[in-house]
Amino acid sequence: MIQASDGNFYGMAGPSFNSSVETTQCVFSLTPSGSFRALYIFGQGSDGKDPLGTVVQGPNGDLYGLTIDGGTAGHGILFEISTDGKLIPSCITLATVASPMMEKTLTKLW
Repeated sequence: MIQASDGNFYGMAGPSFNSSVETTQCVFSLTPSGSFRALYIFGQGSDGKDPLGTVVQGPNGDLYGLTIDGGTAGHGILFEISTDGKLIPSCITLATVASPMMEKTLTKLW
């Protein structure tokens, strides 16, 4: 989870690997006073699913992150989302499965 320039906290909730627990895969915001909001829910087609790690904030104020599944090739996407929950249509479909190393590289970009 990160604290963005607007003072709110942002993160991702991924899948549960416990088959008896169903979780929502999403990008979320949390205000300093504790108000939670799911900004974007994954798994609605080629938008990706199974988010990996957390988001980073770019210099434009938008959030960037990775999923390890979904997208047009089925290997995940690199996505951009505004802090009000709008998925920016410039998602990049990954040709190979996302990995923790990709997450570290994304973090170093900003």
